[in-house]
Amino acid sequence: MRRHVTLLDDVPQEVRRVLWGIMLNAAGGGLTLSLLMVYLTTIRNISAATSGLVLAWEAVVGLAVTPVVGSLIDRLGPVRLMLPGIVLQALGVAAWSLVHTPLQAFAVATYTSVTGTTIWPAQSTLLAQLTRPEQRDRTFGLSFMFLNLGFGVGGLVSALIVRDGDAPRFELMYRIDGFTYLALAIAVWSVRRHAHALHAAIDRTHDRGGYADVLRDRRVWIMMLGGIVMFTCGYGALNSGVPLFATTEAHLSVRWLGLIFGANTFVIVALQPRVIRWVRGRSRTSMLSLVGVLWAVSWVILGTSTLLLPALLLMLGQAVFAAGETLWAPVGPTLVNAMAPDALRGRYNAVIGLQWGLSGVAGPAITGSMLGHGLGTAWWITMAAGTLLGSALMLLLRRELDPVTDGRVAESTHD
Repeated sequence: MRRHVTLLDDVPQEVRRVLWGIMLNAAGGGLTLSLLMVYLTTIRNISAATSGLVLAWEAVVGLAVTPVVGSLIDRLGPVRLMLPGIVLQALGVAAWSLVHTPLQAFAVATYTSVTGTTIWPAQSTLLAQLTRPEQRDRTFGLSFMFLNLGFGVGGLVSALIVRDGDAPRFELMYRIDGFTYLALAIAVWSVRRHAHALHAAIDRTHDRGGYADVLRDRRVWIMMLGGIVMFTCGYGALNSGVPLFATTEAHLSVRWLGLIFGANTFVIVALQPRVIRWVRGRSRTSMLSLVGVLWAVSWVILGTSTLLLPALLLMLGQAVFAAGETLWAPVGPTLVNAMAPDALRGRYNAVIGLQWGLSGVAGPAITGSMLGHGLGTAWWITMAAGTLLGSALMLLLRRELDPVTDGRVAESTHD
């Protein structure tokens, strides 16, 4: 408890409020995070193929909306976009409880994708604006830790409440999830005046630019490409591939999946505070490259789980993957915001954020195709190779960065 308080002591009061809002909202997300496919197929009797298309469509809509959102963040400020976005997203999440047909599922997916996309780039921009450059690695690392802590708590509660085939309980989970957005809305509302003042100061002292300025930045392209490759073979393959691999290739019962993914959450919450301290003063591109190496190791461990001790090795693989996540969390967003001029911060966060959406489409597609054709071994080898390729691209990015942006020299020292 003492260590946790020490970490928060170096974070502005406004940021602490947002972090608690993120955690409480994530607890609601944890209730439903892994349920949507099950809900649509087993409760609403929508085919697995159609349900998969719903999820893919949700990702595509998010990709289309993201550039507009980045522009609005820079023009209006993150809070003016987040607050209505949070309220509208709460209604959309709760609306999943009313879905009964494929058409309704596509409609709700479209709505929640648009409203959700207004939140996440704005949230990163808000956290960056509320902190000094030297505080950002800590802030983004704690944000990721609080997010996963909330997901973990929500997942445990969901496991206690949800029952197979019990539609009212599934519906209740989505309504509770929608209600938890109130916590995030209150947190953001509480910092609105300070955030508006910061945005007004940026407007007075900086000339506006546009996406052309962002796209001329060679660093953005390298980080985007590295992130897309690494995330496609990392996050994009994780949630869709690990459960399928565990049950079909390693022949484990579905009851093991909670423990396997629980190992991931536990390591993130336990390790993140130490990693936040460790990365300070180290090359950010080297840290991001190390993420790819750790993820490659996690895929190798997963591959060997078909030979012996499958449950234990799959949990170990998730623990190693989580260690990589704790490196990305404080370093990746901090690097994006170190590269971004104040007046274009929303656009930079939006453009780099596209790597999540693109990998979220490509990863499951590659995974489903390979595992669907019985290519389990080729799949995990491909994923390991892909994360190493992403790692190499992150090292290439280092040549484009000055020592301050790369984190090797502190901002105050540079000044």
